[in-house]
Amino acid sequence: MPLPSSSPPLFGAAPGSPITHVVFVVQENRTFDNIFGGPHGFPGADTASTGRRTDNSIQILSQVELECTYIIRVFDCPRQDPNNYHQPWLLACNPPSPPPFTAGGASPCRMNGFDQDQTPDLDPDQVYSYVDYSETTAYWDIARTYTLGDHFFMGHNSESYTAHQYIFSAQSNNVVDGPVYPNPPSSATVFLTPWGCDSPSGTSTYRLDPATGQETSTASGPFPCFGGMPGGAYRSLADLVNAKEGLNWRLYSYSICQNINALDVNKSIRYGGSWPSDEEADCPLAGNVNTAHFRTPQGTFLTDVANGDLANVTWVLPGPVTSDHPGVPLGTAAHGGSPVS
Repeated sequence: MPLPSSSPPLFGAAPGSPITHVVFVVQENRTFDNIFGGPHGFPGADTASTGRRTDNSIQILSQVELECTYIIRVFDCPRQDPNNYHQPWLLACNPPSPPPFTAGGASPCRMNGFDQDQTPDLDPDQVYSYVDYSETTAYWDIARTYTLGDHFFMGHNSESYTAHQYIFSAQSNNVVDGPVYPNPPSSATVFLTPWGCDSPSGTSTYRLDPATGQETSTASGPFPCFGGMPGGAYRSLADLVNAKEGLNWRLYSYSICQNINALDVNKSIRYGGSWPSDEEADCPLAGNVNTAHFRTPQGTFLTDVANGDLANVTWVLPGPVTSDHPGVPLGTAAHGGSPVS
């Protein structure tokens, strides 16, 4: 978003660095080729218009809608959300044999098992799809204006909980898949049940053996509140910014309590003086947080930038219906403004 000409200059330049501000705008659960692939992929990028199935037959990517409203969904709009936990990742990888794998060795993945990722509400062909180009204009405009990482691969092999740990900490403490709550919340409140230090007592996790790639058979891993314990700290980028004099960071989210707020997993951030008070967070409601490091709702980012108030390092996390997550009714930024609206 270009700044209005009357806006004051942004503050907080890092001494000696040409980069003064870094902003991470995070969306959910779309692959590169789902947004930029298809028969007329992004110009100059290494996109795909087909995929290979388990029997090695070739599947042409089909066009799907980005948005599924409640009304349309009843008739002809499948949920379009493949299972994205670690075991389905192994199905898509389709190695000749299951773990253990050799750490540091060549990838065993044949990458032809996507058709094996079956859930009751998923058309098996939906995993071989691209989104209608008319609905991804905003993403294509961003790619044209800036750049597009077509050979940029994720550093983990699981779903959003693990991915958000990598966004902040470049690791997940060998934890994989989402935390397992002792009493699963309802579908209406699950996104406001934290994935970290504020998780319900008794929450546990699955872990991967870093030497073999094998996942624990039960959720016997640690409570998801890492750092400040035997084994050392669990540092995040926010911790590194805190350690540099003159630099600051800020996180914008729909709610401080939402599950994809991965900084809640970092004990040093959650209990180190940066976290809003219980009254400010107003959990489990969305609240209206306005502190040095946390702002809600996420659209506040646009107001702050327009006023020249931009931290050196910023994360903008989506809300439950502005994430472009597959299968979320009205869960699209393309039909409601911007990813931070």
